[in-house]
Amino acid sequence: MKDHISGRVLWYKFIDKKETIADYREGISYLELHGYNVLGIVSDGLKGLRQEFYQYRFQHCQFHQVMTIRTKLTLHPKLQASQE
Repeated sequence: MKDHISGRVLWYKFIDKKETIADYREGISYLELHGYNVLGIVSDGLKGLRQEFYQYRFQHCQFHQVMTIRTKLTLHPKLQASQE
């Protein structure tokens, strides 16, 4: 987890396979214990994360937003209007 203003990493953890909500809970607890004010969470869309941390502002990361949209659109449209 990092500070979006300074870019400094404030907390990290080596994860074996996939991150879980418990990992996020651990990180946020660490930050709050050390006096940091968590303003929001930017995530890759882990299911249940938004409901678990409803008290924080939440945003889906831009990369994963683009990838989600890209799966629904074709790169080779057939219709003339779509090509334009």
